[in-house]
Amino acid sequence: MPNNWSIQNLFVILHSQSPSGGIGRHATLRGWCRFRRASSSLVSGTFSWYLLKRLCITAKRFFILCFEIMITYGDFLERKQIDTIVQALEAGCIIIIPTDSFYCFVCDINNHKAAQRLASLKNKKIEKASFSILCSNISQASEYTKPLTKEQFITLKKNTPGAFTFIFQASNKVPKIFLTKKRTIGIRIPNCKIATQIAEAMQRPLLISSVNHIYQEDNDYTNGELLEEKYSHEVELVIESDIPSHLPSTVVDYTGTEPQIIRQGMATLEL
Repeated sequence: MPNNWSIQNLFVILHSQSPSGGIGRHATLRGWCRFRRASSSLVSGTFSWYLLKRLCITAKRFFILCFEIMITYGDFLERKQIDTIVQALEAGCIIIIPTDSFYCFVCDINNHKAAQRLASLKNKKIEKASFSILCSNISQASEYTKPLTKEQFITLKKNTPGAFTFIFQASNKVPKIFLTKKRTIGIRIPNCKIATQIAEAMQRPLLISSVNHIYQEDNDYTNGELLEEKYSHEVELVIESDIPSHLPSTVVDYTGTEPQIIRQGMATLEL
């Protein structure tokens, strides 16, 4: 390594090579702070492979994003947008996406640290967060539930995609940390192409949780710019769309032989 080289140079190189010439103010700030702490140790000679590994993870996570808010027109994402979102999620980012009910936080189901951050956003311990998972279709959802009965499958087929959260017995594929004491999991297959496009591109479900209601007016719950302003230091990306509603999803417990409405939301269950 050249004597005049430092880890800070890596920040400058990555920053200058991003398509927009920048990475967003909150990503820049947090990324720079982490780089300063890590690089000062490396440059001063306090070297460790663990520190270098953490530095690389930080670089991957904070330099793939070139914007803070992604605006979409209609219920569809372009290929480049999907690629950027997938890269962000795989790097451990939390993003806010539209659904057919509320805007929601999502992260990669396989990234434990992202899940911990998501639980913190909800002011809960991860063991008690009771996350649902967002799936692209019934086939993907069925991998994370115990085998569905004929009646369960028919009900799911009739009502999805739609603004429902179906609670089923979970399969062993669901990480144990996300399971309730009853070993159940909430399944969301929203009637929102943007949301299902992301889950399909990831080839696995996303952990999902509704964004906290922080405003008094119903219309403010569906305003992506206000959410970006509120959560600019907690999430890496907000996808803004005119799709979300101010009503929650309908929650259906289908762990027994008959479906039970736990919370009546915007959707009406068809049997």
